[in-house]
Amino acid sequence: MVIAMNNNGYQEKLEKFLLSGNLNNASLVKAAIAEANKRPDNPKSKSIAYSFLLVFGKAKDKKWQYSQIEVEYGEFLKKQVKKLLDSDPKSYHKNLQELLTVSGSSESIDNNLI
Repeated sequence: MVIAMNNNGYQEKLEKFLLSGNLNNASLVKAAIAEANKRPDNPKSKSIAYSFLLVFGKAKDKKWQYSQIEVEYGEFLKKQVKKLLDSDPKSYHKNLQELLTVSGSSESIDNNLI
């Protein structure tokens, strides 16, 4: 599955990572931060990365690397990212689809993939 605003596979990797669902919370945080630190180069991808850093409490040291627009959009997406990461298995698909939609993607996740 490829997200419409894919940037060198960044969002695809993050999506596959989120869809895997078999990671414990510590490894989830570590892997998501590693993906966010790869610094995608388009504003939407950078905003998504920043929103994950915000949720994990790691944004303060990285804020200087993001434009004001990316920071504001990342702050806007933070609530949805938190909701996704706190999802139970039954609501995960719905919450991931909501994050994709709110972030500007027109991608629709097939229920059969989960």
